[in-house]
Amino acid sequence: DDLMIVTQNGIMIRMDVGGISTLGRNTQGVRLISLKGDDAIADVTSLVDEDEAQGDGAVSEAAPAEAAPDAEA
Repeated sequence: DDLMIVTQNGIMIRMDVGGISTLGRNTQGVRLISLKGDDAIADVTSLVDEDEAQGDGAVSEAAPAEAAPDAEA
């Protein structure tokens, strides 16, 4: 599964959820994106790899996830 983060200034990042470190999550969180100036998170979406789920190779959009103001997970 992937996570897509979009900022108000149009920066988009897509990352594999399995690649997000679990080491710091119990204490301070893990920074996923650094925001510059007055930029803010506009959308966070979970993308499910249906190739693994259904075997057809498509990637579809799941329900949007809630994002913290500083995008830590």
